[in-house]
Amino acid sequence: MARGDWPLRSLVVERIPRSLRVFEPWIEDDYEKQVVRSASVAFPGYEYAVWKPLVRDRGGRAARPDGLMVSADGSSWFVVEVELSWHTADHIMQQLDILGDGVYDPSLSESIEATLPRLGDRGVRSLLEHKPGFLCIVNAFTEAIQAICRASPFDLVVAEPYRSEAGDYALALTQVPAILRGAGNIAGMFVLTRGRKLGDSEFAELPKGFPNWAGPIDLLLPDTTLTRTQIVGNYLLLHTALGLPGRSLGIRIVDPSKQILQLEILA
Repeated sequence: MARGDWPLRSLVVERIPRSLRVFEPWIEDDYEKQVVRSASVAFPGYEYAVWKPLVRDRGGRAARPDGLMVSADGSSWFVVEVELSWHTADHIMQQLDILGDGVYDPSLSESIEATLPRLGDRGVRSLLEHKPGFLCIVNAFTEAIQAICRASPFDLVVAEPYRSEAGDYALALTQVPAILRGAGNIAGMFVLTRGRKLGDSEFAELPKGFPNWAGPIDLLLPDTTLTRTQIVGNYLLLHTALGLPGRSLGIRIVDPSKQILQLEILA
C-alpha cells in the first residue's frame, strides 16, 4: 500500500465538531501543540510528553527531539520528531539521521524523569534498558518524507490537522505504523466511505481497522435519536429516509458489548 500499512482514517478530537476544515499550521510549534492535545486519544496505551534534550549520535553530532511516548506499563518507548511537510528534505533528513543514531543512555535520565515524573528513578532506569522506537509525525503525506523515513529507523505517522468553525481541533490519522495499532483505537472516530445506493439504503464502507462486527446494530444519530440498522460485510447500511447530507460521515463506538455506534456529520 503506497501510503502506509494502516488504511484507517480515524478522527481524533478534543470535542467532536460537526464541521471541519483543513488547518495549515504556519509554524511547527502550532502543530506540535495540536499533537500534544490529541496524543492520548491518538495513541491509546501511551503517554506523550514534550521532550527536547540535546541528544548526540555516535559521531558527536547533536539534535533535539520534540517528544517521547512511553507505554502505560513502561516497557516500551518512542523518540518523537514532529515535522511539517513543507520543511526541506535536508532538514528532516539531518534530524532523523542524528536522532536515529542517538545515544540513549543514563545521561538522559534526569530529563526523562523531569518530563514524566510518574516513572520515578527506577522506572527511568528500566526504560533506558530498552532501545527506543522512533516516530516522525507530519501534518501531510509526501513521497519525499516517506522515503526519508524508510531510510532511517523512524516510522512515519501522518496526522492531518483540522479545525472547526467553533475553534475545536482534530487530527485525521491517515498513516500509523503497525506497532501502534490496538483495540484502543476504537475510542476514536472511524471515517466512512460513502457508497452506492440500493433501494432505500446506502452502503457506506467501513475502514479495514473497524472491529469485525456483523448483523443488527443500534445507531445514535446526530439529533440523538436511536435507530436500528445493520452491518453487512464491510458495509454499514444507512437508510435514505434519514435524509443525511452528502458530506463526510464518521462513526464512533459507544458500547461495544451492545454494538451501539454514534454517527457524526464531519464536513
